[in-house]
Amino acid sequence: MKLAQNSAVSATSDVRGRPFPKGVSGNPSGRPRGIVQAVREATGDGRELVDFMVQLLRGETPGTRVRDRIDAATWLADRGFGKPGAAPPPDSEDSRLSLEAVRTLFQAPSDSEKVYDYQKLVVASSPA
Repeated sequence: MKLAQNSAVSATSDVRGRPFPKGVSGNPSGRPRGIVQAVREATGDGRELVDFMVQLLRGETPGTRVRDRIDAATWLADRGFGKPGAAPPPDSEDSRLSLEAVRTLFQAPSDSEKVYDYQKLVVASSPA
């Protein structure tokens, strides 16, 4: 078989996109039954996994790189505190402080008797 013929054969056999007919799952049985229970039993309800990641985080495992420690910190934070949600898109109704408002507040003279309205500060400090 020539190279061009070989390329044509491999190109037609390499299915991309939808390898399964519409409506048919590629994993019809789903996750094997009992796998969650098996992992929990094997790892002391996940405690062993957490202990391992804490060792990585602290650099107690030989050969631990900085990247491994950062990944361990991320893994622990995601599972301990939850993954951070996507930031909402900024809009004009956003009530959070803008960077301009924070800069203005830090540059404004401090007066303990005065209450600052950050929205007016932003408007006042914005170029006309």
